[in-house]
Amino acid sequence: MKTKTKIENGKTEFVEKTVYIDESGNKVTIKTMKVISEGQELTRSTLKVKGVEINTKLSVTEKINQNGDVSIKARLSTGEEQDITVMPDEALQKAIEELQTTEGFSIELKEIQEGERLNTVFKATAKKTGKILGVFNTAINLETLINTQTGEIVKTAKPWWAFLIIDQDTSEICHNQENKLTNMVVKITEVKAHIEHGDSIGECPETCGDGLKTDAEECDDENTLNGDGCSNFCKIENPCKCKDTICSLNEDIYFQTSEIGETSCECFSEPRDDWTKVMGCFSDPCACANTQCPSGEQIYSKVEVDEVLCECFSEPKPEWVRITSDNCPV
Repeated sequence: MKTKTKIENGKTEFVEKTVYIDESGNKVTIKTMKVISEGQELTRSTLKVKGVEINTKLSVTEKINQNGDVSIKARLSTGEEQDITVMPDEALQKAIEELQTTEGFSIELKEIQEGERLNTVFKATAKKTGKILGVFNTAINLETLINTQTGEIVKTAKPWWAFLIIDQDTSEICHNQENKLTNMVVKITEVKAHIEHGDSIGECPETCGDGLKTDAEECDDENTLNGDGCSNFCKIENPCKCKDTICSLNEDIYFQTSEIGETSCECFSEPRDDWTKVMGCFSDPCACANTQCPSGEQIYSKVEVDEVLCECFSEPKPEWVRITSDNCPV
């Protein structure tokens, strides 16, 4: 168990993280964050198994009994603790089977009133679009509640005529293969397997600097710094395009890569924010232009003091600049 406490501006933030291996060999991660401010306490927890993470406003903890068995418990608003025996991956599969769609899909752990007592359930919501009888376009909101002890459907809310909607039995997922993200369309029945292997439901997020290259990015080196071969917009930098720029005495050439990958060149007498000094592009031709690379790899250069280093890589590397016919004659 790992804990972290942060006190700032009269607010106390407490984070507790527990990771263990269950009896089936699966990694279970429980993370609870409590924020105390002005006498009020706010709790947020996550429970993650087989790549499926579920959020909740309830406090979730791991308990070990006298036999050494581990159980997961959620604390209700009444203070009572209730066992969570159905895991997130099982709840996800049950919800998708019931709703038959993953469009706008979300799932959470919450408490509901059943008769005279509170119970925990997994609440899944989604949207279904299609054509009624194959003719009229329509969209409906769906919701299902799943018992956290038995895995049974407690209740499903949908229009009685939902069965008349004809839609595609597919789901869009974000496929993660060796840190490269790709949008894919798979059958509903295949979604759970993809999530267990690190994929996620819905379109891939386009977040530059997370180290996961999407189709819209030319590179992603886990940062948003300029001058390392991959710009803050995740475009490959070509500083050698500026090598013929003529500057006044006491000025140096600087380059900048735009959001659409275009290179701008300017002369400055001192460093400027978001501009990188051009170095190592003044050999004739560029020092690395004639480097021979194996199939599938490209030429990259790197300046160390006054020396230009040349290497071949299959993908962008921090501090290395790719040499192309656009920035150096090859």
